[in-house]
Amino acid sequence: MLDAVARTAPAAGISLALGERADDARDAALAAWRKYGATVHAALRSATTARHHGVWVLDCGDADAAVLPAVARLARAFRSPEPVALAVADGAAAAAGESGIGDAVAAAADAVDGTGHGTDDAGWARFDTDTEQFTDAFREAL
Repeated sequence: MLDAVARTAPAAGISLALGERADDARDAALAAWRKYGATVHAALRSATTARHHGVWVLDCGDADAAVLPAVARLARAFRSPEPVALAVADGAAAAAGESGIGDAVAAAADAVDGTGHGTDDAGWARFDTDTEQFTDAFREAL
């Protein structure tokens, strides 16, 4: 819940953490969490998918970049037929997998003059090219 609130309504999360007006803060945080969850699941349902060797790509169209990490994580955990899930939208991407994902996302972002970062099992990127170019660069970086 805190991750969703931090991404979409940071002020509500801070109020909740500080204990200010507990009922108001809780209600605002729950509303932000519910909206975030609905947006993530809508992106999962509407994504166009493509299966590549080792990567399952979910093209989320014009989805909000803030939901892409959750889309990739949920797709990887529950739907992906491949070991890595890559969620892409206009100018943004997120990936989830077992290892080396953050480095691959950073390398792919560098290849398309974008920015990328991540951890061993997840990564996030912003770029100004089309999603196909980023997807190709990511697959090559893996």
